[in-house]
Amino acid sequence: MAADAVRPSHLFSVAFSPARLQSALGICRAFMQKLTINKTSLLRVLFGVYLFPLSLVCFSLSVPPADLPLCGLMFVLAAFGLVLARQESRGWRVIWTGALIVSILCGVLEIVAGQRIARQRSKHDLSMRLTINHALQRTRPSRRGCNRKPPWAGWLRLGRSAQTI
Repeated sequence: MAADAVRPSHLFSVAFSPARLQSALGICRAFMQKLTINKTSLLRVLFGVYLFPLSLVCFSLSVPPADLPLCGLMFVLAAFGLVLARQESRGWRVIWTGALIVSILCGVLEIVAGQRIARQRSKHDLSMRLTINHALQRTRPSRRGCNRKPPWAGWLRLGRSAQTI
């Protein structure tokens, strides 16, 4: 019975034989050689990633400073791109310097617009509290004897004419 059972060590030696490991390593090496990433391709991918939050900031309809985290993300991406582009061509350095300036400007504009909106809201709230509603002052309270209208909508009683019949 023990002879019929498969030993785990035997399965391990068959599954991970040196010939199989060599072929698997060869496949991994070939795959890794195909995936070599140089700085230029990394800068291109990073620029594509940078353009996504930039388009969200430019075309979103949110109230400032809601896009401030996106501006922070753009700043981090631009700084990383600028660090990578230090030893690349001058064109990449110009692109990432411009991206860094744009991200800083977007962040500053979000902060300034957020402060202005907060100031306008506080002025509006203050003016609403101080303004007297003249329409409510001109209406006089209803008196029971003089008001022939039903006191609320949907009232089923017909008024004094129903009492006389």
